[in-house]
Amino acid sequence: MSSSSELYEDEDGLKDEKNGKRSNTLSVLVAVIITAIVVAAVCVSTTYYLHPDYVNPNDPPMPIHDCPTEEPKSSTEHSLVTPRPTEPPNPENNRFDCGPDRDGIDQATCESRGCTWSPATTSGPPSCFYPEGYGTYDMNTFFTEPWGYRAELQRRVSTPNHFSEGIDTLWLDVELQTKSRLHFKIYDPNEQRFEVPNDLPGTPASAAETRLYSVAFNGRPFSFQVTRIDTGNVVRVYCVDDYAERTEDTTRDLAKSSLVNGVTKQCEFRFDTSVGALVFEDQFLQLSTKLSSHNVYGFGEHEHESFRHDMNWKRWGSFSRDQPPSPEANLYGTHPFYMCLEDDSNAHGVFLNNANGQDVALQPTPALTFRHIGGVLDFYMFFGPTPEDVVAQYTETIGRPVMPPYWALGFQLSRYGYNGIDNVKAVVARMRQYNIPHDVLYGDIDYMERQLDFTIDEEIYGEENLAQFVRDIKEEGTNYIIILDPAISANETAGTYRAYDAGVVDDVFIHDDDGGIFYGKVWPDYPGVEVDPSQPWEYQTEDMNEPANFVQGSVTGCSNNKWDYPPYHPKIWGAVMADKTLCMNAKQNLDENSETIHYNMHSLYGWSQSEPTLSSARAATGKRSLVITRSTYAGSGKYSGHWLGDNASIWPHMHKSIIGMLEFNLFGVPFDQDPAAFGEAFAVEMRDLFAIRYTLLPYLYTLHYKATAHGHTVIRPLMHEFTSDSNTWSIDRQFLWGPAFMITPVLEEDAVTVSAYIPESRWYDWYTGKEVDPSLVGTYVTLDAPTSYIPLHIRGGHILPIQQPANSTKFSRSNPFGLIVALSEGYSAIGTLFWDDGESIDTISNGWYYEIEYLVAQGNLVASIMNSYGTLFDNQHLDTISVHGMASRPPWVKLNGVELMDSQWNYSDFDKVRRTIGTLLVIPSNVNRLQTSQCFRLFLGDE
Repeated sequence: MSSSSELYEDEDGLKDEKNGKRSNTLSVLVAVIITAIVVAAVCVSTTYYLHPDYVNPNDPPMPIHDCPTEEPKSSTEHSLVTPRPTEPPNPENNRFDCGPDRDGIDQATCESRGCTWSPATTSGPPSCFYPEGYGTYDMNTFFTEPWGYRAELQRRVSTPNHFSEGIDTLWLDVELQTKSRLHFKIYDPNEQRFEVPNDLPGTPASAAETRLYSVAFNGRPFSFQVTRIDTGNVVRVYCVDDYAERTEDTTRDLAKSSLVNGVTKQCEFRFDTSVGALVFEDQFLQLSTKLSSHNVYGFGEHEHESFRHDMNWKRWGSFSRDQPPSPEANLYGTHPFYMCLEDDSNAHGVFLNNANGQDVALQPTPALTFRHIGGVLDFYMFFGPTPEDVVAQYTETIGRPVMPPYWALGFQLSRYGYNGIDNVKAVVARMRQYNIPHDVLYGDIDYMERQLDFTIDEEIYGEENLAQFVRDIKEEGTNYIIILDPAISANETAGTYRAYDAGVVDDVFIHDDDGGIFYGKVWPDYPGVEVDPSQPWEYQTEDMNEPANFVQGSVTGCSNNKWDYPPYHPKIWGAVMADKTLCMNAKQNLDENSETIHYNMHSLYGWSQSEPTLSSARAATGKRSLVITRSTYAGSGKYSGHWLGDNASIWPHMHKSIIGMLEFNLFGVPFDQDPAAFGEAFAVEMRDLFAIRYTLLPYLYTLHYKATAHGHTVIRPLMHEFTSDSNTWSIDRQFLWGPAFMITPVLEEDAVTVSAYIPESRWYDWYTGKEVDPSLVGTYVTLDAPTSYIPLHIRGGHILPIQQPANSTKFSRSNPFGLIVALSEGYSAIGTLFWDDGESIDTISNGWYYEIEYLVAQGNLVASIMNSYGTLFDNQHLDTISVHGMASRPPWVKLNGVELMDSQWNYSDFDKVRRTIGTLLVIPSNVNRLQTSQCFRLFLGDE
């Protein structure tokens, strides 16, 4: 490790409650082992020295910058003077809040923090704000390491405390982990603070030699910047930030833009902490950064009005809460991750691996401010450059999404309040009567005896009756999933409730601050306890796992302590931290040898249940299984899916459910009333719509394979595929399955038309195969959408594997396959089919699957087997191939060199007035059957 008092730019980077459920229950909550994952990326490119009067002769020379200003100077002419901050008038939109206090702030308190008081003239900007150049830490020493850099930061003596005792000495570690991932952490080297115990990539042995980013630092006051290296020309852009003019003795006479290959290029930082104030106190951590654009997505879990964030002075709190979707509320999970789409259409992502109570402030600068009440500042940055790349890099870090069983993609029916097995049977019978596809039925807490986990109500369900019912519907292709809650009743007669008795013996319950069992209230009629998930336990609950509590803190309340009443209260719902949950000083096991407090573990409770739940289910069944959880943290998708909670059957929530799906695909969790009860006409409409989904299940399953294997999103916004089209950046009323299937749902009551944007591509109507008029590309159009019809379109250039539907996946999986080929403007297309047995564990890593790639080029459709396994495709056939977008009727069609007879194919024209565009339908099974697993070449009349 080499030490230097000088600081220079990173040059190597250039190398290339359920509504209606209310009951009082004392419960002992189970504490959970937590594993979470963090991602953040950083890039910067300016350099300043730490000590203006000190030069170490052994230090390497300053790098020569490739982008001179009008009068280039040699590297030996660099000044050692740190630029002095200036105090120009500060536009109100550039104010960084110095008074985020929950109850507001007065002028005296504001000025005691060294901040400026000036009442804002418009709504939104703060009246108490940091002055330009407000510095809290200086960089004392700087070390180069094999993996990157380490710097020691010393708190300025004059820095006032904001909310709690400041920490004088910090370390900054900057790990140049991969070409597209940067990791930096600010922490206390002298005292261990809580860090999320997740399994993230460790420190690399050496820095990545080729990087998409560059990092630079300012010494006094300390700040750092991260910039993206120009991916086209691999040139350095040497920039000055927008907030400080440089003096004559600055390193260079920098301008706000730099010359790049003879062209002036605007300076843009991707992450720049030279604004606001770095605050690192015992119970208050803060870091601000400027952003490169206003296009920010992510942060959760909340009910957002739009997928793209409103940057007009919004604050979002995160602290997992038993809270049905409500405007501005912190909901069930915590996901401190965002993606920024830069104005040049490149994208980057930032993940702050911190699960303590927190909020993030967004402002129109554009900029944002992170505030946390514990832990450390542990960031990962991802540099894409595409949005899909960012998500793939993020999930590579926190864990790829779990591969669901095939049946999990079928229709799932869940409701609370069946009130007996007879009513459940009636629902299933109605679904069968109208032949509505049905793969999953949920049993909510009404199957339990007095809402006690691991019990069955013998009076209205009966253990044997329920068991036989589950066996029966399993034979018919429907799976049964039960809900469990984390509360275990603690008021049952000794020896009558094994769940509690065994938990006491094994010491699996959360403890209070005196070491006794911690008691709360949820659904059971009597006091209960919560299990500590770090202990062995056969099952884990996946509902109410924020964890929820119907009393504030505990049955006896919470003591007056700094954890339950922290000096800074984030912008979260509830007057106290323990609102609807546990006391913050409750004790949980961090692992077998150490413990921490609920203050640190709260938002990790649900995440930590998912892995042991999945492991137990797989051990019990020997199959892939499925876990759905309400509370999540970064990395939950590695073990579970998520449902969006207790949303309502109202039209606005349909739109917000789309936003929720898009956001949870960003977060790495891509897994997304009894229809027959509304009468025959409605049931028939639902059956026909479900048939479309079941037809597309091979395509949807292949998308989940790509999510698990490569980190791609399953449900994605149009912006992910058409990033250069700024019209798509704010669209959240349409979405895509993968890259190729566009869905435009009706989201207003009584509407029979819907407005749709048509991105730049060829598009074909799902129902007819007819091409959308090319003149409409790049515009909004009004589409007919009667009640039984959802506008669906296939994107040109793609091939979708399909299968004949059935009333469950158990039967549809045996049906013949087909292909829908949607030709691009250049008459080409690509596609993939992934197929395994749909239920075995680790089929991907073990190679127990088929992967077939389809390609259309130069008039040929070719199927190539990329991976094969066993007899998966025995007796399954490819019966139909539809080719949309043919320029004219082919003179003949050949399969593997043999010309097909007229009875094996037909051609339909569309819109001959405009131009001849048609669909070719090939039916090889009319004469001989084409195995789905068979390589083939289909000649479309032009060799």
